[in-house]
Amino acid sequence: MNVNLIAEKVKSADVKTWTIVVLVALLILSSIVAWYRGQSKPTGSKIEYVKVPQIREVTKIKRVEIPVEKVVVLEKEAAAKKLDLPPEIRDDPDRQIAATAIIAPYEGRTNVLAVLDVASGGMSIMAKQVALPLIDFENRKEIGLRYGSSMKHSLEGDLYGHWDFFRIARAHLGVYGEINTNGDAKAMVQAAYKW
Repeated sequence: MNVNLIAEKVKSADVKTWTIVVLVALLILSSIVAWYRGQSKPTGSKIEYVKVPQIREVTKIKRVEIPVEKVVVLEKEAAAKKLDLPPEIRDDPDRQIAATAIIAPYEGRTNVLAVLDVASGGMSIMAKQVALPLIDFENRKEIGLRYGSSMKHSLEGDLYGHWDFFRIARAHLGVYGEINTNGDAKAMVQAAYKW
């Protein structure tokens, strides 16, 4: 193919073509980022306690020992019943529960610190939400069914799905599709502001 012919086609492309090209490029890049992030995602569990990764910035900080006369912990037997501790913690006398916390759901990361008061022997947990980057690829998918009445037809059902794949601040960009019981179907670009 001639370079001049390619340059001529690029110059003659309209806004609609460029919009589609940019959208497809974002979709492809977002898919690659989602796949890559999924490869290194820490395994988490919603039904049992798991060890979580450390804050990246502190993994290379030197560890030092300090003398502590006592550490205040929860009574193990009561904690085991109330918290449904796994056997590796419940049955090991060397592993004690010094502090607990509930971390509120958040779209981004939350850094957590266990803080020991050397004077009292008490321990607390402090958490800080890490601000989301201004621009980021996300990978939020949803599929669902809707059923109800409409103005033109008495009853109607929809099968729909959407995928948000790009975010700038609180504005999310994605694709949306639906099929309904009246034989109609839609495929759309979706932009939404969420708070």
